[in-house]
Amino acid sequence: MLFSASAALSSTLIAVAALYAGPRIAEVLGLFGRDVHKLDKPVLPLCGFSILPPIFFAYAASSLLMHSLALAALLITAITSCCIGLVDDLFQLSTWEKTAALLLIPLPLAAVWLGEGFVSALTCYAFVVASTASANSLDVLNGSLTGSSSIALAAFLLIALLAPDNEALIASLGLLVAVLVFHTRNAFPAKHLLGDSGSLLIGAVAGACAWLTHSFAAVALAPQFTNAALLTYSAIRLRKNPTYAERPVYLDEKGLIHANTSDNTPSTLVKLLVSKRPLSEQEIVLRIQLLSAFSAIAAVLLCTASSMHFWSLS
Repeated sequence: MLFSASAALSSTLIAVAALYAGPRIAEVLGLFGRDVHKLDKPVLPLCGFSILPPIFFAYAASSLLMHSLALAALLITAITSCCIGLVDDLFQLSTWEKTAALLLIPLPLAAVWLGEGFVSALTCYAFVVASTASANSLDVLNGSLTGSSSIALAAFLLIALLAPDNEALIASLGLLVAVLVFHTRNAFPAKHLLGDSGSLLIGAVAGACAWLTHSFAAVALAPQFTNAALLTYSAIRLRKNPTYAERPVYLDEKGLIHANTSDNTPSTLVKLLVSKRPLSEQEIVLRIQLLSAFSAIAAVLLCTASSMHFWSLS
């Protein structure tokens, strides 16, 4: 526990330093994006890569001190996902190139889980791919991914403390610290944007943390998986309708977000939330975070009940 607290403190200091260095690095690399859900559509630095340094420290130190192959694999996964996202931010990969790159991300974790059997490794691989894609597909709203992921990671942390499971504890704590620090600049009104380097990193590592923690921990990521399911349904429609190209929501002159009712728009979680009436960006993000909180509570209760049932049987 003392080691976890020391790692958290050190990671926090590194995260703060990386957060302030991020915009300068983004300027050098020319990494900028528009905040499309604002009336003036400000151009902001894409600094999601600044989440990596504190994670690198926490996982590298912990894997060496604990002789943990799982944390070493998680570190490689974090680096790979961030680098792929950074390349996409810089050069705009095609859909097929990005899909192929996403399939590389969970390979280190799957290799470690081969020791548990082929089915376990394949399930881990598929789950992390799904988690990465789900996080990357969530609508770009200020603090939506960082906020919802922080809530899910807090649930993973609590489950790991109750277990107790040191690997899951370090994995969740390392990412939680990094994401919370970044959230201070990504929450409304955002000063930094995640970009693909941040969303892919969060999606991959959060999925791996859920996998390390408990089979029911994934319930905490329900809002992200719901959004991915809606987009998958939309992709099936896309095959039937080649003209499918419009945005799922639009901004009115008052800054409220409306659902686009055209048949040529994808279904997303945000579109579903504004289907009854238009909402402000802050109202939508609050609803996503409430959904995340309910999902996180459900995950903790399910994991606790499952563990109690296991111990009662043994």
